[in-house]
Amino acid sequence: MVISKGSIFQINDQFDLHIATEHKKEFKEILEFNCGIHEESVGEYLTQIYYHHPKGDDIFWLYIKDVNSDQIVSSLALLPLEWRMDSLQIPVCEMGFVGTAEPYRKRGLMKELNSVYEQIMAEQGYLLSAIRGIPYFYRTLGYEFSFPLDDRFLLPKAKIPIEKSDSILIKNATLKDLEYIRGEYENYHQNVLFWNSFWKESFAFKYLSPEISDFKGKTYIIQEDGKKVAFFTLGMSYDWKGYKIRNSTLARDHAVKLLQFLKNFQDDEKTEIDFDLHPNSVLSNLILELGGYQYMNYGWQVKIPDVARFLCRIKELLENRIKNSEFQNLSKTISLSNYHQTFKIHFEEGKITEIQTVKEFPGELVCDVQIPGTFLYKLLLGDKSFEEINYIIKDAMIEYSSRNLISILFPKRASFPETYY
Repeated sequence: MVISKGSIFQINDQFDLHIATEHKKEFKEILEFNCGIHEESVGEYLTQIYYHHPKGDDIFWLYIKDVNSDQIVSSLALLPLEWRMDSLQIPVCEMGFVGTAEPYRKRGLMKELNSVYEQIMAEQGYLLSAIRGIPYFYRTLGYEFSFPLDDRFLLPKAKIPIEKSDSILIKNATLKDLEYIRGEYENYHQNVLFWNSFWKESFAFKYLSPEISDFKGKTYIIQEDGKKVAFFTLGMSYDWKGYKIRNSTLARDHAVKLLQFLKNFQDDEKTEIDFDLHPNSVLSNLILELGGYQYMNYGWQVKIPDVARFLCRIKELLENRIKNSEFQNLSKTISLSNYHQTFKIHFEEGKITEIQTVKEFPGELVCDVQIPGTFLYKLLLGDKSFEEINYIIKDAMIEYSSRNLISILFPKRASFPETYY
């Protein structure tokens, strides 16, 4: 069954589940519901996404109505993205604008929406779903924290260097700068595992805004002696306490200039500047060097609804990892289990010939590696090494002779995925 816009599914005598069409009246209902559930500021941005986002036609808006009151009582959106995993393109969707009216919570409505959401994922070819959501709840839908999202640093303004650097200037970016930004953006991410594909129109929609918010940002070009040397985007953190900054490769002098820029940009009476930055970057390391500190971090929650399908998509990547290792002519079946299913990757002379799913757990230490439930995602997506997972999850187990092989197939790597919503 192909789920299309305009489809309606009866849940029971009280509730129907709808896939929204393009009708303005229907969107108005979705908008009013979201403004009631979330802050009023969501309304303006949701309207911009609905009418102006470059990927707007590919967005699915799902909602549930109480047929007795004819009112929307629960909803979410499927927002298309594309992340890179090394050189591979991975179709991803973000679950956004999620909410249920308070009197209707704990009645399984979100699970109904999620079931249809995942059917759409399968039909549209999305391999991963990600959400910037509240703690814990999305674990009940099969999600796991797998990538960095919000790493927060504080720096007293008084610790920002005051030396002048007149040769370094910061100016607003324009549409004419997008090709330069693309090149710097892709160069910055060449050594990370997961990152957001550069979509020119979507980047402009989100990051060439006349003002900054927790949804939109400005982009600036750093120049030295009249030559472009870097760029950075500037927005607000989700809680409006800090500045969300994403930047290209920075020299130390350019990072200092950026801090001075923010010190002048922030015209309130706060004595500290709050930052949301990539960890272990030139900018975050400079903040620590100057006497700042990291005080919290949060993450993307990710689900892989069909692990075997995901493994098939990254087949070429897995083969390349084997080719460039001591196991280059590997002929072996690698078994991975989450204690519910077992995934068998068949190698012959370094090439994958088949990937199978066995819907059972074959028994302790029969598999090369077994990691409970969604914690397996942390290994597959490069978030944690097996040893790090085992440190806190004691029923994460590995065949001793397979340790090196598993670390080659699924190495821990830095990832910085983002969103265009």
